[in-house]
Amino acid sequence: MKKTIFFLLAALMIFVFCSCEKDLPAKDNSDIPTASEPEDIPETVPEETPENIPDEVPEEKPEEIPDVSHILGTAVKNIEIWNENESPSSDYVYELTDHFDRWKNLLFSPEISVLKAADAHDIVRYGEISLEDVEAVFRFLNGFEPGVFDENSEPNPPTGGGLCFGAYTNSGDEIWKAVYNGGWLIIHLAGDEKSFVYNVEGQNTEWPAFEFLEPEPIVSNTISAFEKLCKIYYTEPENAAFDTADYTGEIDTEKFTRIYQTEYYYSDGSDYQMFKADIKNGKTFSELIVPTDRFFVSYLENGEVSTMELTYTDGVYVFGMRFPEDNGERFIMPETPELSDLAKKLDLRTTECRNVRLIGYADGILMNDGQSEYFYVLGVGANSIDDMKNGDLLSSAELAEKMFG
Repeated sequence: MKKTIFFLLAALMIFVFCSCEKDLPAKDNSDIPTASEPEDIPETVPEETPENIPDEVPEEKPEEIPDVSHILGTAVKNIEIWNENESPSSDYVYELTDHFDRWKNLLFSPEISVLKAADAHDIVRYGEISLEDVEAVFRFLNGFEPGVFDENSEPNPPTGGGLCFGAYTNSGDEIWKAVYNGGWLIIHLAGDEKSFVYNVEGQNTEWPAFEFLEPEPIVSNTISAFEKLCKIYYTEPENAAFDTADYTGEIDTEKFTRIYQTEYYYSDGSDYQMFKADIKNGKTFSELIVPTDRFFVSYLENGEVSTMELTYTDGVYVFGMRFPEDNGERFIMPETPELSDLAKKLDLRTTECRNVRLIGYADGILMNDGQSEYFYVLGVGANSIDDMKNGDLLSSAELAEKMFG
């Protein structure tokens, strides 16, 4: 009996187990790759089509110009090209004439031997400039078109300086000269009574990266600031002959400088008032002086250093007045503590020094670096006030106060 019950229970358990196994879900092995069937990786790199191939940017080539390798390029002071006191008057161009075409025909004249370039602020590396810069100047100028002004234009040029260029023959005769100030192009042709101003706003608006416009790199100071100031003050004589018929001594051309004078005579009543008005209205003394054809030079005679005044006439420095007992003090920059200290304060890259005669008042050295202006008194005249004396170093404000009150 017991055996029968045991077998019935066992059979029942087997039946239940089999029924449960049928109800379980089947195991999914589809996510497990096998060695014989590697997983396929779809191609994701798109095919190159004309739409997604980037456009090739062609290299910009400089505009072709005639060969200018025979032309000597030199960076000079602005006054050597465009001297406002000697330059012809200018007319604004409202209607086109043949003037611009004449200039373009002369732009690459075979007679050009020298190209001079300058910045209106005289911030350049003076001396010979590279052939690349010479080519860049011609390419730059050749790109202009003859723009004109309209009736609403104001006759007031854009400010902020300008680039000046001049083309000359081997003998130094002008062929053409041009000034570009960012919006206007002023052109003068040799022999013309006037220059012409073209409206080139929007043409060649970016200042070219001429190497000669870059300031001189700062180098170790091998000479003192005062010696640098002296080199700025003493100007090299021009390439001309000296008339030594009346003088047999030794001329020291390293100490040689042009004499400037004021446009106004301090001792003249009407000039005095105009002089005073200009200074009061913000003009600098540097703006109110003009160069003369007279020069000072140091000379040696019997071992003594003295001063001689020369006149530049027909390419020759002609003997003028001698000042044998002034030890050169009439124009030589003395190494005083005041001037030595001032030299360290001035920006010597932009400084100009002039030997100036404030006519009827005083002689001295005028120094201007574009930010500050000073006057060192070398001598006083009959009209000078009592509290001004040789050796005074005055700011332009102090000089104006002493002169005009």
